[in-house]
Amino acid sequence: MTDNQQTPPPADLMDEFARKMAKLIAELKTNNQAELQALRSEIRKLRAQLVDVETAFRLNIARTWDELTTVLLAHEAKSPPEGGSPQRLTFGTRRIRNDLYFGFWAKGAF
Repeated sequence: MTDNQQTPPPADLMDEFARKMAKLIAELKTNNQAELQALRSEIRKLRAQLVDVETAFRLNIARTWDELTTVLLAHEAKSPPEGGSPQRLTFGTRRIRNDLYFGFWAKGAF
């Protein structure tokens, strides 16, 4: 997919994918080889678009995760806890970050 093409919203892609799969199943029953080949090609293209959307979503989550860690480190560098190192997250901050991570993980983001 090129940069100047717009990707439809994921829900629209999934709906279209489901419609094409239903049509493919119906065509399998009629055994129309030309139509089957065309549908398979369309389904491959839709599947590639869905993978692109999923990859972009995961990259956004990863980028957000890196930004969160950077912000937490910067916050602790400004006011490190007594005896703490400004280069490492303290237990409390690590716990906040881990709670957020497992919240994302539970929703299937990772």
